[in-house]
Amino acid sequence: PTLGRLQVETDKAQISHTHTGGFTYNTTRMRTAWITMRTATAALCVLFSAHNVACFSTTIKALTFPKRTCIRYVAFSRSSSLRSAKQEEQTALLDDLTKFPITRPEMHWTVPIQKIGWQDEDGNWFDKDGPRLGPPQNYWRQSMDERLYDQDMELVNNVLINLGDVKATILNLEKKNSARKPCRHRNLLGKWAPILRCGQKVVCENKGSADFGAPIDVPLTIDIFRTAGRKLAPKIVYGTFDAPLGEREEITIRSSDGLVKQICATESNDISILGMAGGSLLQLGGITYLSDYILIQRDQKGLTDVWLRCDDAYLGKNSIVNE
Repeated sequence: PTLGRLQVETDKAQISHTHTGGFTYNTTRMRTAWITMRTATAALCVLFSAHNVACFSTTIKALTFPKRTCIRYVAFSRSSSLRSAKQEEQTALLDDLTKFPITRPEMHWTVPIQKIGWQDEDGNWFDKDGPRLGPPQNYWRQSMDERLYDQDMELVNNVLINLGDVKATILNLEKKNSARKPCRHRNLLGKWAPILRCGQKVVCENKGSADFGAPIDVPLTIDIFRTAGRKLAPKIVYGTFDAPLGEREEITIRSSDGLVKQICATESNDISILGMAGGSLLQLGGITYLSDYILIQRDQKGLTDVWLRCDDAYLGKNSIVNE
């Protein structure tokens, strides 16, 4: 219809010029025809190259500024295509990697022999044995354990299902880091699974992965252990744990895809490049947050890694015999 209008208006302009001899009228009509053709060309360019929802608003703009909008839309489409191709490449890489199903670590109760208590909506208190009079002994410690666990699992949930909130959650945790010497802390030892590397999600999608007991498919696991053999600290009332690492004590990092590297644990928390693992460079160091459940570290560019614990050594149920 636009092209038909162009032809009719051009013919009218020519007839009017023949009968009236009005050169000005003819020039005006021809200008209108030129603008209509320009608009039609831009509209067709947008309509035939459109492949997302933005085409509608871009078409409206093209009717007013056809040439400029057409150029901008082509650039936008090219950028969108490049981003889509990059996302597909990352997804294909994850699909090619071997998947290891893990589950979230269970909550670590500081006082393992305590009775866990809770309160209902009416203010009544209960524990595993039934109703009780008031909160259990050391309830303040129980509440702190629950709060620390919930804030770490919030980060895990955000990585899995709500990536837009990850940065804010990480910054919040980094402000609360209590490990003064993370590269020598006992929590560094054990088995880990990266779920975020260089700010990019690497954990595989899994239906129901936001549920506590649901398996999480990860492409890589990492074991960190003393090269000279396991060393446990003396048993205390709260359990038996790994001893803290000594300055420059050698540890071994072993990935599930074959990387093995020895480094020395130091108080300086320097970044060590370990080699290729899981399709990209693996580092250890620059740790900004370390707990029973989560390890966060940053590279030299400030990009974050998030590792999720997938063993139970942190619970303090270890044998006193060195392994």
